[in-house]
Amino acid sequence: MRFFFACFKAGGLFVLLAGLGVCVRGLAYRDPYEVVLAGLSLALWLALFLVGLFGAKRLETLAPGWLSPVPLAAGGGGGALHTVTGLDAKVPYFFRLHFTVRGNFSSGSGSRFFVSSEVTGGAPETGLLLGFPMSGVFQGRGACRLRDVFGFFSFPCGPVLHRSLCVQPAPHHKRPALRIDPFSGSEDRQSRSQTDEERYYMREYTPGDRFRDINWKSSERLATLITRISPHTQEKTKMIYLAFRNYGPGRGLLASWLLDRAKARLAVFLRTLKEEHPEFIFHVSTAAEERTLQSMEEIEAFLDELAAVGFQPAAGLPAQGADRAELYLFSTSFDTALAPLLATRGENLSHLFITVPGRRGGGEKAVFRARSIFTEGFFPVSGLFPLRQGAGRGAGGEGFSVPVPRKGSVEVTYAELRL
Repeated sequence: MRFFFACFKAGGLFVLLAGLGVCVRGLAYRDPYEVVLAGLSLALWLALFLVGLFGAKRLETLAPGWLSPVPLAAGGGGGALHTVTGLDAKVPYFFRLHFTVRGNFSSGSGSRFFVSSEVTGGAPETGLLLGFPMSGVFQGRGACRLRDVFGFFSFPCGPVLHRSLCVQPAPHHKRPALRIDPFSGSEDRQSRSQTDEERYYMREYTPGDRFRDINWKSSERLATLITRISPHTQEKTKMIYLAFRNYGPGRGLLASWLLDRAKARLAVFLRTLKEEHPEFIFHVSTAAEERTLQSMEEIEAFLDELAAVGFQPAAGLPAQGADRAELYLFSTSFDTALAPLLATRGENLSHLFITVPGRRGGGEKAVFRARSIFTEGFFPVSGLFPLRQGAGRGAGGEGFSVPVPRKGSVEVTYAELRL
């Protein structure tokens, strides 16, 4: 019975009730025209129902596929393009195969809203647009539906695909302008004697070996490239210390947007520096953990986990990173423990990347629009109305004063909400 009612759409239910009503009226008033008209509409309704029902039963073995882009990021105009496969099965006349995705999206600071998208089948691969306004976690499911072109019925067919997707923030539009010297700071050094430096062994050249290590005399004698390798050969590396300070009592849409822009700033910092300096190793600390990132794969995995991170209290943690000679901090105006941390660092280098709400200032600006239900990025949540939550000095509002480190740099990103 539940399956029977789940197949109805508004149009099919209206035709059924209208046909039964006209039929009863025609029989009551003995009007043959009303009886014939009601009989034809009910016969069409029943024929479509039976055809769709048997068609859905035949498609029970359908195996659709749902592939999401990696990494999955928010923004991007109409949304990210997902790939749906297996929708090229043969369907009855006047019916179409649809793939529908529905689910709940949760941002890092507690904002939740409903997301849905749909695509029509007919090809081996079909693109599905699924948009997210900011970073977070999407818990959804995708399923195939067999629907008639008149909008009467929608029959489920095939398995239901469940997905939990980490949505990274939309890319930050400004690349880091820092130039870090890879031969200073926390390098990996060892003291070696002159005798140790002179010891080496030779092997055949393999891709990736340094050009200056080729032994040309031996290569000419053996007619193949020979590489001279020292047992202590190693590239100098540098450890970069970063602190993502997701501290504060922030909740609501404004807090989610500020934290999202701080995540985007950290993401572009990590990716850009790793591309320019593959030897760099990043030591990243958040309110929950500390982690060392050595490869681009580890960075992408960390950014996926960071998408679900929200604000946490800063009790007992204002001195985090105070002992580092050079520290890169990513924070928001909700971080009330930021100023005490900078004060404890003294003459140590501190590079601050902070996101604050406001419409003025010379920094970069990111705008989140929430005008109406017909615009992209609308959040239908209970916390929508107090959009100006925290507007005031020291609470993340426009009156917030950006703390300045004694030695280092500050880069401000301005973010605002528009109704």
